[in-house]
Amino acid sequence: MNIWEWVHAAERELAANGHGRLAELMRELPSAACDDRHEQVDALVPEALALAKGLDLPWIELFVRHWSLQSRVLHRMDATALGEALSLLDFAHAEATRDCPQAVCAVQDLAACYEHVDDVGYAEERLAVAREGLARIDPSWPCFECVSEELGGALNALGRHEEALAFLGEQERAAKALARRAFSGRFGTQATALLALGRAEEALSLVRARVRGETARHRIEEAALYESLALAALGRHEEASECLSRIREPLHTPAHYAHWGEAADTLVAAGALANDAGLGQLLASMLTRLDRQGIGRTLVVLAERALRLAVGRRSAALGASALATMERAATRLVEPEGMRERLDAARALLATLLTETAPLPESPEEVLAGLGRGAYPTIDEGYAALDAARKRWPEHEGLVVAYAKVATRLGVEDLAASALEAFCAATPHAVEALVALGVAHVGARNRASLDDVKARLEVCGEKDAALWLTAVWSLERGELDAARDATEALATHRPGDLSSRRMALQVARKQRDFPALLRWSRELVALGEEPGPVDWSRMIGGTVAEAWSDVRESAVRLGFDVEGEGPIDVNGGACRVRFDAGTRDARDLFALRTGPVTAQVLEIGGPERAEHYGERVVFDPEPLPGSEVEGPEGRPPVRLYAVLATLEPCAHRSFVVDGLHPGEDLVLRLRRALGDEGLVLQVVSGEGYQLPGEGEGAEPRRGLYAHLAVAEARPLSEVSARLTTLTAGLELTWLGLAEAAGDAALVNEQRALAERLGL
Repeated sequence: MNIWEWVHAAERELAANGHGRLAELMRELPSAACDDRHEQVDALVPEALALAKGLDLPWIELFVRHWSLQSRVLHRMDATALGEALSLLDFAHAEATRDCPQAVCAVQDLAACYEHVDDVGYAEERLAVAREGLARIDPSWPCFECVSEELGGALNALGRHEEALAFLGEQERAAKALARRAFSGRFGTQATALLALGRAEEALSLVRARVRGETARHRIEEAALYESLALAALGRHEEASECLSRIREPLHTPAHYAHWGEAADTLVAAGALANDAGLGQLLASMLTRLDRQGIGRTLVVLAERALRLAVGRRSAALGASALATMERAATRLVEPEGMRERLDAARALLATLLTETAPLPESPEEVLAGLGRGAYPTIDEGYAALDAARKRWPEHEGLVVAYAKVATRLGVEDLAASALEAFCAATPHAVEALVALGVAHVGARNRASLDDVKARLEVCGEKDAALWLTAVWSLERGELDAARDATEALATHRPGDLSSRRMALQVARKQRDFPALLRWSRELVALGEEPGPVDWSRMIGGTVAEAWSDVRESAVRLGFDVEGEGPIDVNGGACRVRFDAGTRDARDLFALRTGPVTAQVLEIGGPERAEHYGERVVFDPEPLPGSEVEGPEGRPPVRLYAVLATLEPCAHRSFVVDGLHPGEDLVLRLRRALGDEGLVLQVVSGEGYQLPGEGEGAEPRRGLYAHLAVAEARPLSEVSARLTTLTAGLELTWLGLAEAAGDAALVNEQRALAERLGL
């Protein structure tokens, strides 16, 4: 069963019946979930559900709810979704939906959620729901593999690793025999079983074989984790450390936290990874996120590792926070056997560190001054000094605020918030501490507590402070209209204030409000803001507004060598620009950088999507992460930038030229001849583009696939005629152009040629 055939058919039917928006949402949800655009998923789901329910389409309601859970459970490890997962399974078994091809996917959603809450405690339930799901399908279903993995994972949780391997092997053989297809690149469940059985070499071989040729970032990073664990088990610690370092953003994917922590713990023990403050802060951030998401046993294990590492580096703060997280996670388990002993051992380990006390300072001012001049070599030492000081002088507001800031930097926001809350309860009008408490609630995404802090500030007569917290919250949550209103009000109330204008500038940049960007950057420069980010924003806003004096002044402030007046138009070297960044329609094209924030597109994109050839654009000068491409020897790397605005729209249409490759010399001559006609031909294909040979058993022949850019004003019939003349004797087609030109005879001729060539 091809689920996607049903999905695409449903989309077509919706569009044909005038429900194009719901069809669009159905197309967007799966790609947004799989591309880690989860805020977009959360924004789309309520609308899609309302439309599906309003039209009484239970199958599509099931589809929407499933993809919401895929985003929350499979990608974000949100164990708080258990109630929704149970509800969806019941809905999928209802008479109106049980025949829906998507119904069986609810099994994976629930099984994965069970795992996040308590993989051991819910193992039998996971086995039962997975077996029930498999009984409803055969190996031709795409979810046959997904549900099989869930069952194998439950067997692993029960310690039945040999059984898990045997089961998954049998399922894969069934898929090959009955559906004539292998399982995809999944390998985690089998690798986990092999590592648990001490068969690290087999695990390493399996992972490397499954990931070969893989391009998905999350799959590549998952492979790096398992490779690291396998190599560490084999004693190859340097290689294991190199594998772990391939994951440049460990916080990006919660599903990888447990294995990342295990690999890091193993490498620290082997002396191949530094047990430093950076590691502690990273693990603390992982614990905080998983704790918010209701994770159970997995979090207990990760917190236990973090506590042990914290004690090893003598970090009382992170150790105490990790223990508190362990205790909270343990309460979520449905099978708590052995947990009391585990927690007692963790408490005893931490107690060995807490018995050591730092020398008490002479005064609060001495501690704060020492913090300012770097008297404490590590953040942990700074934390210890502030912790001791605030306990000795509990009424000192500056100490508790400084303590909260350091605790937050360490990643123990819970300790920061509790200290501030206690201080503010004892000292109701402590404005600085209240603001710091509000910031802590923003970080914890606790709207109710933040609103309480804002109300307390207003009672103190600090309406601007409450407004500032509103701006911080709104900006953090992506509520940009609210953030804009708050920052504009703050700036109005504070004529010479830099911080409110910096925040207003940030909002304008996110909203692509170019007039506001120019306005706030001008004000900041006039108020004495140092050269830096403000000037990049000023050049963006100034370029769109053609305020060239602003652009040039900021360019000079940043050290660019610019002379003259008007637009900056230079040869700044090759770059790439991304249109529609952050969406499923994103596309990257080569361009020439013509100024600090401008470029002209040099690559023809082709007729499949909107053409951008020749456009002049303004781009975000911060290169997109992980996008750098090495340039030719001796030249700088080619960086990729997100397009913010189009200055000069495309004035070209593009078409495909396809056929038999006539040889490099003839292609060069053709390109030059077309260039003389004001036409641009760019070859897209390489030597790998092969056409069938003539006759049975004949060798394949090299093909040519190219894009042709034609000025909008150019008559297409004229272009088609010139192509006919210039390609005489060559076996090339330009069918799309011939159709657009309305040349019926040429269309028939080219269709026949395309069929003969096997295009």
